[in-house]
Amino acid sequence: MKTFRNIAFVFVVLSLVSACNNYEFPTPPYATVETLPVTDITSTSVTLHGTLVSLTTDPVLEHGFLWSYADFDTNSEFKWSLGPKTETGSFDYKLSEDIVAGKTYYVKAYVKTNGYTFYGQMTTFNRPK
Repeated sequence: MKTFRNIAFVFVVLSLVSACNNYEFPTPPYATVETLPVTDITSTSVTLHGTLVSLTTDPVLEHGFLWSYADFDTNSEFKWSLGPKTETGSFDYKLSEDIVAGKTYYVKAYVKTNGYTFYGQMTTFNRPK
């Protein structure tokens, strides 16, 4: 019985590994985006900053910022899209809605291409009371 269980386990593992072969990883060069420090923090607004450092052969269909009240990986509570982007360089957004005094906010810049979304590193800010 133990041998059957071991064979069944190996079969399941091999099945899962072979199923992963159908996933297509993005091919280099990757679009690279950076999240820059938040500036102009006032009681009514903040300015978010990002930079599209490099492009891929796929067009950038969308770029912008994700932000949330809690640390997040790729799913955030709020998103602001700035639309397509055809060149590398900086982009900004003045955020003046949905911000609460005294809370810590988590922000990431992002770019979306055909089939892939690339994220900058996380940064945080606190809006003064």
